[in-house]
Amino acid sequence: MRHYGTEDLEPILHNHLLGLGNDIGFFEDIGNDRVKDGFGVVWDRSVDKDIGNVEELTDYGDLSGEFVILPAGDRADMECTTYLHPADKRGTVVEPDAARIFGGESDLLTAYGHNDIVYLNQGLDHGIEAGTVYSTRRQGDDVSTDPELGKSTFVGVAIDQSGQITILAVQEENATAIVTRSCFEIRIGDFLVPYEQEPIPLITELPDVDRFQPFNMDGSGHIVASEDNKQSFGKGHVTNINLGTETSNVAPGDLFVIYRPNPKSQPKKGVFLPEIYLGHGVALKTNAKSTVMKIIDGLREIGVGDRVVPFSSTSLGE
Repeated sequence: MRHYGTEDLEPILHNHLLGLGNDIGFFEDIGNDRVKDGFGVVWDRSVDKDIGNVEELTDYGDLSGEFVILPAGDRADMECTTYLHPADKRGTVVEPDAARIFGGESDLLTAYGHNDIVYLNQGLDHGIEAGTVYSTRRQGDDVSTDPELGKSTFVGVAIDQSGQITILAVQEENATAIVTRSCFEIRIGDFLVPYEQEPIPLITELPDVDRFQPFNMDGSGHIVASEDNKQSFGKGHVTNINLGTETSNVAPGDLFVIYRPNPKSQPKKGVFLPEIYLGHGVALKTNAKSTVMKIIDGLREIGVGDRVVPFSSTSLGE
C-alpha cells in the first residue's frame, strides 16, 4: 500500500510473483511421508525432508492439449537397474582397484540384504571414512550386438546396481558397513563406488506416431540387453541400447521410437511395407556407447534385437 497504493500486487508484479492458489509449489499430503504435487507426481520425503525423491509416476496417458512435465522414471530406475560400462575391449575388469565386500557378520551368508552388516577389504589406507554412502555394483557379462543383425560389435560390460551401504566403522585395512538399500541380493565380491544421486530426467511430451507410416531409420540402433536378462518385455521395463553420447549425441530425457522390420516386406520384388511399430522409450542415463532406456509405452511384445531410433530424427508420413 505504501509503495504501490494497493494491497493487490499481482496485477503489478505479474509473473514475477507466484499467485496464491496456483498449483505450482503446493503439495497434497497423502500420508507416510509422501506428498503429491500439482502435476500428480508423488514425492518421498522420508529422507529428504525439504523436496523429497520422486517415487511414483503420473500415468502416461493422452496429454494432447496440455503442457505437462513428467519424470521419465523413478529412483529405482536410476539406482537399481543394469547399465553398460563403456569398456574398450571384451574381458575388461571394471573398477579393479575399488573396495569390495569380502564377508559379513554372519558366517553362514554369502548374500546380504537390508540392515545386514558387511565387511570391506579396504579401510583408512584407501580413504574410507565412517558415514560415507556407497553404491554396491556387480560386474556381469560382456554385451555385444546380436550377430544375426550383422557384424557383432562389442558395446560394453553389464553392471548390476545391487544396492547401497553406509560405512559404520573403519580400521586401517578394513571397514564395517550396514546395507541401507538392497535392490536385490548383495554378494561377496560386489564392488563399491561413492554414491551420487543422479537427477531423474523430465519429459514434456510423448511422441505422436502414426504407426502405419514408414520410419526414417537414419541413426537407428538396437536393444542389446534388458533388465534381468529377459528376452521379451513391455511397458515399464528398463533396457540398454547401443546408442550413446559419442555415437548418437543422446541425452537423458530423449525419446525413442521402438520398431521391428516388417517380415512381409520383399524389397527385391518391390514390396515395401511399413515397419512394425512396437512402442517408445525414454533415455534415463547415457554414456559414450550406450543408453539406459525405459519403455514408457508398448503396443506389443518387445525384445532384445528390436530397433530404436531417436524420435527427433524420425520422419513419419513423408
